[in-house]
Amino acid sequence: MLYSALNTPPVDDELLDGAGGILTTLCLGGPAEDITDYPAAPEVINQYLTIVTQRPPTVIRVAVVLELARFITSDNAMSLNWTDTTRARLRRTCDRLVERPDWLFAVDHALDNPDLSQFRRAIWPAQRLGIPTRTRIRARVHAHPEDGYLWQALIDDIDDVLVLAPQLLPLDRLGGGPTLDIGLDASQPHHILDLIVSRLDAHPGKGWPLIRIALANPTIRNRNMAINALTAWPQDTIQDHVIAALQQAITLEPDPTVRDRMCQLIATRQ
Repeated sequence: MLYSALNTPPVDDELLDGAGGILTTLCLGGPAEDITDYPAAPEVINQYLTIVTQRPPTVIRVAVVLELARFITSDNAMSLNWTDTTRARLRRTCDRLVERPDWLFAVDHALDNPDLSQFRRAIWPAQRLGIPTRTRIRARVHAHPEDGYLWQALIDDIDDVLVLAPQLLPLDRLGGGPTLDIGLDASQPHHILDLIVSRLDAHPGKGWPLIRIALANPTIRNRNMAINALTAWPQDTIQDHVIAALQQAITLEPDPTVRDRMCQLIATRQ
């Protein structure tokens, strides 16, 4: 049906971009049918690429082509009954498209779009294409410190994030005291603290001020992330003030499982 739609002119922009979305979903896979269940996939991808080559580039189309290129050379694609010639031809077409100056400009230009949703949509394609993003993401996170996606895009440089967090996050509220809230609401600033503290197990000695706040965070998840980080740190990074903070946290902790974990951590560090 998708192949027929793309081969029945006129194919308007709405149909083309809808087809791109379907192809992306099929390539990503999931519990339902994916592209491995679609015998006509090479023909559909080829037709999509043929049409999109003739249309103005958009961030959405760049993202679709990048995802197709990724899939075509993935292990999942290698298991399909596609010829090497077909695979190589489709990959060359994808690579030529995303290397075109007008396609690169479309992504770079979107990074200057004042609309936050458009900017967010451009981050992944820009990073895949080697377009500098960090300075512009930092500027946006200053304007939108509650946006977890922006923090996620910066998290690869933990030192930079640890500088930004005290400047931009509502630390008083984040350390407001433990409750029995599990912490599944990604729209809350607690989620941003989670993004950072959950990575500090790999960075011994770094980020203690945020770990201390996480120990007093209202969500159980953040308190567990703080414990995970400290558990992974070497003995020489656990100083007396850390033990004192843990002892204080134990007296306030309402969840018995979290409280037991704190006690066990102290027992192994004294």
